[in-house]
Amino acid sequence: MHYNILKKVVLIISLILPITLFAQPKQCKPPGDTIPPCPQMGCLRPDCLCPPDPPPGPRMPVLAPKDPNEIIGPRGFDSLKWVSIKATLSYKILFENDPDFATAPAQKVIIYCPIHPNINPNSLRLGDFGFGPFNFSVPPNSTTFSRRLDVKDSLGVFVDVTAGLDLANRRAFWILESIDPATGLANTVAANGGFLPVNDSLTHKGEGYVTFTVIANRNTSTRDSINKQASIIFDVNEPIATNTTLNIIDAVAPVSSVLALPSLVDNVFTISWTAKDDSLGSGVKEYALYYSKNNGPYTLYQKNIDSTHLSFTGEKGATYSFYTLATDYTGNEETPKSAGEQLVTIKGEGLLVAARAFLQGGYNAVNGMMIDSLRSLYLLPATEPYRALGFTAVNNPTIETPKAGVLDSVEAKGITDWVWLELRNSSTPTQVVANRAALIRRDGSIVDMDGYSPVFFNKVIEGNYYLAIRHRNHFGVMTAAPLALTKTSAAVIDFTNPATATWGTDAQRNQNGVMMMWAGDINKDGFIKYNGSANDKVMILAKVGLANPNNILTMYDVNDLNLDGKIKYNGSANDKTIILSNVGIATPNNILVEQLP
Repeated sequence: MHYNILKKVVLIISLILPITLFAQPKQCKPPGDTIPPCPQMGCLRPDCLCPPDPPPGPRMPVLAPKDPNEIIGPRGFDSLKWVSIKATLSYKILFENDPDFATAPAQKVIIYCPIHPNINPNSLRLGDFGFGPFNFSVPPNSTTFSRRLDVKDSLGVFVDVTAGLDLANRRAFWILESIDPATGLANTVAANGGFLPVNDSLTHKGEGYVTFTVIANRNTSTRDSINKQASIIFDVNEPIATNTTLNIIDAVAPVSSVLALPSLVDNVFTISWTAKDDSLGSGVKEYALYYSKNNGPYTLYQKNIDSTHLSFTGEKGATYSFYTLATDYTGNEETPKSAGEQLVTIKGEGLLVAARAFLQGGYNAVNGMMIDSLRSLYLLPATEPYRALGFTAVNNPTIETPKAGVLDSVEAKGITDWVWLELRNSSTPTQVVANRAALIRRDGSIVDMDGYSPVFFNKVIEGNYYLAIRHRNHFGVMTAAPLALTKTSAAVIDFTNPATATWGTDAQRNQNGVMMMWAGDINKDGFIKYNGSANDKVMILAKVGLANPNNILTMYDVNDLNLDGKIKYNGSANDKTIILSNVGIATPNNILVEQLP
């Protein structure tokens, strides 16, 4: 217990000073008004009229309660007693009718506890309270409490309890007052009666407590402090201050991220991550690792991890995505993430494909690469778009999703667009054995979801396959003969090289010795048409608006043939011109046919 020494001294003196059993006049005066008071009252003359001295014997001590007291706050973390800005902070105020000084039960106890400026006063919730052998529950989520307690069989009194928030004075309060059961009044309780007897160390009958919780203001900052000090009033005594509790706020949750992983790994591999907390905060305590298997929901793999790496065992052939959540020493947890940070495929039955191609619509002859306007305008879809466009997945349940940051990369060979790869039966080239989406970079490299690795076809056995590359508004292209594909090596099939044999005749456009996939098949009917029924240019006009042919739309869409992120029917860099160029300016009724079986 913490004691107020000064008030103890005052109270000790008051306990020692007696009051007599005899009545005393309010003042001592001589027989005449002209004679000064008696010596006890300052009179120095022998003819003073003074009361007789009290007889020898015991004197009655002053009847008074005494109150050692304490407030107990959150334990917190470390010597600074860190607490989270989101934490519900619990407090307990203790009071005692101290047997070393008190001589009578306490009849009324008032407790005040100011609400610190960094606390939201409306967050106050009253908790349980008690005195002596009695404990009382307060309904959950209570901001006020008022009740008459019947303890007359044990203590001879009722106790009226009132508690709540004094918002005007910004303080919590509790009033516990003894009531005479016979009259229903407080002022008729006997002098030696009251709800809180003088305490003893065996029964603790003279002890009491109240509890409450509060929450910090949401606008507090890390290193802001919260202190609490209560004052307790016993009957008509002066308020006695408790000790002061002090806690420090940690207002910011840490952040973490999984470090880069290879696109293809063995079934047992190590995942590592990094994290940082607010520079002024309590520090990172632990991590939780979450994973998604084959684009399923994210599941907790392990929590309470106290290191920045962990061994993970997965299923062969499965694709996994991971993220971590960090927690600091006050319990502030990183905001849940909606997507994985790293994606891996575990080696199993499967094979690798390394290919290169150019999309005519986005090709820039000046630098020999494709543009990346879709990336720079943040229009590239976060997941593969082909299923939504009607492409049928074969032997591929996974919706491909790039690793975090891949689509945002500003490197010289960043991502231009998505493409669709097909492996076809070596004996029946019309039969698709497996397919999947992949990313195509500005230099034509077709890569997996990490942005640089060869494309892995999961659960496809090694063997000979035709390889076809398809796009949402370009003609597809396919090798002229089956290729031997394995899971350990991937020779690059370069469709930009005129020497690479392709299926059919004029399967690609030859632009100054660089081969590229024909642009213009917007409706994916296998034809590029400028005029006539089901032509492709009318798709562009319909998109911008028949009544507004000069309209320009900025979006990711099949009508954007030049891949600049804009759909234009008229004006410079419009999309229909590509169709006319391909069929021939002098032969606008010409029709190109896709060379895929």
